[in-house]
Amino acid sequence: MTSEPTGAAQEPVGKPLPVALSGSNVPEGVQLTPDSCVMGRCTFQSEENIPIGDAAFNTGWVVKCTIGCGATEKADIDLQLGGKYRTLDATLGIDGQSGSLAGPVTIRIIDKTNGSMLRDYTFTSGKSVQLRRFRVAGVTILRFEFLGPLSTSMAAVGSPIAYP
Repeated sequence: MTSEPTGAAQEPVGKPLPVALSGSNVPEGVQLTPDSCVMGRCTFQSEENIPIGDAAFNTGWVVKCTIGCGATEKADIDLQLGGKYRTLDATLGIDGQSGSLAGPVTIRIIDKTNGSMLRDYTFTSGKSVQLRRFRVAGVTILRFEFLGPLSTSMAAVGSPIAYP
C-alpha cells in the first residue's frame, strides 16, 4: 500500500492558466490603473454584462466622459503586465448601451514601456473587433487609450484575458 506524502505541496501539471484582467479575480500585481480624462471628467467602470457589437460579455471595462465633456476626450487604462504574459484575448468596441453617437471612437493599444503603438482601431456604433492571441510578450505596461466623443460613445473592452 502506498500513501501520499503529507504536507508536500502538489504542483499543477500542464500549461499555466489564463488570467482574467477584469472582474473580481484580477491577480494582485496586474494592477489596473485608470488615468482618466483631465480633471476627473471621465469615469472608468469595471462592469458585468457589457454589450459590444452583437455580443455580451460577463466582465470588462467601460470608459465614458461624465462632466464638462468636449467633442473629443481621451482616457487611458494601464495594465501592469511586468513582461509575464505572452498573449491577450479581448473584444474592443463601443458599449451597445451608448446613445446617439457624435462620432467614431478610437481605441489604441500601446506598449507604454517604449511608447510603441501595437494596434489602432476606430469604431462606429455596432462595430467591434476580437483580439485573439494578441502578442504582448515582453510588455511591462500595456495601455488602452480611448479617444473620441466619450460622453455619447462609451468605449468598451470585453473579457480581457492574458496568457502566460
